[in-house]
Amino acid sequence: MILREYLNNFKNDFSEQAQIGVYNCLNIISNARNGKMSGEDFSELDLRKCTFVKKNNSNTNFSNAYVSRSSFLHEDHRYDMERPIYSPDGRSVLSVSSEIKIFDSVTGSLVKVIGDDYETVKSAHYSPDGKYIVAAINFRPGYYSSQKGIIKIFDSSIFRVIRTIEAHSESIGCVRYNHNGKRIASCLPDGTIKIWDSNSGDLIFSLKGHVDSHWTDVYNINFSPDSKYIVSAARDTTIKIWDCETGEPIRTLNDHTGSVNKAIFSPDGKSIVSASWDGTIKIWEAKSGELVRTFEVTDKRIGGVRDVNYSPDGNHIITVAGDSIMVRESDTGNTVRILEGHNFRAASYSPDGKCIVSGSQDAITIWESNTGRLILALEECRDLLSSANFSTESDYVISTSLFEGNIKIWRSDTGQLAHILEGHSEGVDGAKFSPDGRYIVSGSRDNTIKIWDSATFVLTRSIEAHSDSVSSVNYSPDSSFIVSSSFDDTIKVWESRTGKLIHTLICSVDTTHHSAMYSPDGKYILSYQNEEILIWDSITGKLVHAFVDHEEIWGLLYGAMYSPDGKYIVATDNYRIFIWEKATGTLVRRFGDDDKEDHEEHPTYSPDGKYIATISDGGVRIWDCAKGKIIRTFGNSESLSNLNFSHDGHFIVTNSSEKIMIWESKTGRLSLTIHPLPFTKVLGANLTGIKHDDLTENDLLVLKQNGAIMDCEILPTDPDSRTKKKQKR
Repeated sequence: MILREYLNNFKNDFSEQAQIGVYNCLNIISNARNGKMSGEDFSELDLRKCTFVKKNNSNTNFSNAYVSRSSFLHEDHRYDMERPIYSPDGRSVLSVSSEIKIFDSVTGSLVKVIGDDYETVKSAHYSPDGKYIVAAINFRPGYYSSQKGIIKIFDSSIFRVIRTIEAHSESIGCVRYNHNGKRIASCLPDGTIKIWDSNSGDLIFSLKGHVDSHWTDVYNINFSPDSKYIVSAARDTTIKIWDCETGEPIRTLNDHTGSVNKAIFSPDGKSIVSASWDGTIKIWEAKSGELVRTFEVTDKRIGGVRDVNYSPDGNHIITVAGDSIMVRESDTGNTVRILEGHNFRAASYSPDGKCIVSGSQDAITIWESNTGRLILALEECRDLLSSANFSTESDYVISTSLFEGNIKIWRSDTGQLAHILEGHSEGVDGAKFSPDGRYIVSGSRDNTIKIWDSATFVLTRSIEAHSDSVSSVNYSPDSSFIVSSSFDDTIKVWESRTGKLIHTLICSVDTTHHSAMYSPDGKYILSYQNEEILIWDSITGKLVHAFVDHEEIWGLLYGAMYSPDGKYIVATDNYRIFIWEKATGTLVRRFGDDDKEDHEEHPTYSPDGKYIATISDGGVRIWDCAKGKIIRTFGNSESLSNLNFSHDGHFIVTNSSEKIMIWESKTGRLSLTIHPLPFTKVLGANLTGIKHDDLTENDLLVLKQNGAIMDCEILPTDPDSRTKKKQKR
């Protein structure tokens, strides 16, 4: 193929021109091969402007190629990849990239994440009144093989599913409400468009007009403002207009030479604007289908136009191509403003037209439409949660992350961020409140232990504790001492008030202690390593007892702790749960899976000692200690890594790599979900004109702690008052 020979000219050429040339060549090859790049040779090429789908690249040579962190996707995100839209009231921004994320449009704080491990969200859209969200959902490989795609309708206030439409045997690409909220349209890769009754979920029409071509994919659909028509954009280079009353196609618009990514009606319904991979934007008269105007992108080398949208007043059009968003006059096509960024995917206006929200692979950004000034950048954090624990009185949850050196404290009743502790230079593996509630201790991969005042959140002491990462920190019951374990193969005991080293506990076995904790009476310290549980005298630092049972324990231990009364020790070997009598080391009970099918990790006693909670393949399991039977299982769709009971035993806090979840221990009901990792950067945010009662204390905290870098002028609630309050960030 000539294009493949042409690619060889760009080998080891990392110039901007070479990046563009490679991008354009691969785009043509991808279209010709339906996205599949198997067996191709992309070695020594600059692929930073290209995006590849992992499942379509078997036996492909990428050796010595120059790629960016976003060059490879796990799944095909052709539809609505980070395609952000405003809610009808303008208070929220919704984005889609395998799951739905909803952000506060003022503070940028993450409000909600909607999605399951076995589902991929392809598209989502608000109802006109903002009360509902409709989502196109496809099941990931290996799940529900008889059902590839469904439509879910969520209540936007509580984010719960109120209706599911299970009528697609094919995957779904795009879904939209009409302008009165009574109809929902969805499109499929086979060229079919379906119209549904949003209240009943009944199928009204099945439109089949893009099925005569080999390339049948319908990329985008939109209703006219009066909801009488639908316009569809397809891979076959055509645009079709449909009658919603009859379900018949009434017009086909043919002038693009490449796949049409989007077509949308103007706010008055008189025009249609379309964007294509041929590098052009076209405006059509909706009634006659006559082509009125064609705009070419400034530089054709950057490839096609990904997205296009009208401003609410219809006076401007925004186009997305490459690394820029262009704002154009809709009647003349003149460019009035250019917004620069990186690899934009989509952009749309706020309902009042004052802002533009854009989406890329790396971030969602909000711009002031009149000036082009960047207001807010919502960047996806690449970090992972490492732990979550209740405070002494369970009114707060404290969380840590593997790579960021900060510690976050959340209200356990509302999930609101209360404070951020900053001081560690690397990730933090754990943080705990002292039993008296006065202090917080944290252990980090920077080898230090830090102690914070829990009332003022001031760092009171930093201890250069170990020669390697600190794996755990725990207080003694009277809060006088701290025990730490480390990957330097030592356990150390510290005086919490002075930071003085009291003991270094040395074991004859040269291996890492995974965790260390005090007994309830404070007389002993428990640690576990590999197949052993070790008991140390906390006063002398001498090893008192070692529980080793090679016949019973299969492999490594995955957690150990004291019972609340200190009489027993519970541990798991990844499959079974063991309970030993602490005084004698006698195994008194063993239960779990002898067939090695279900994993059991992180055993944790309830405060009353009657139950043990574990993390398994099936989520959280609650066991009756006396009977050794499972009495409750919940959270089976989550991938959990940690759990702890509240001080009264009524709740359990767990964390996955991305979120914190609080459950009712008696019912297994999910009470609260906190998403700590996605973060925002406020870049020159201007909040002038926003009423004081529109911003909560939590909003102000989030803005302050995530980088607002200027004075924000907040108008008082009373519009007649001439006194302005100035809030310093």
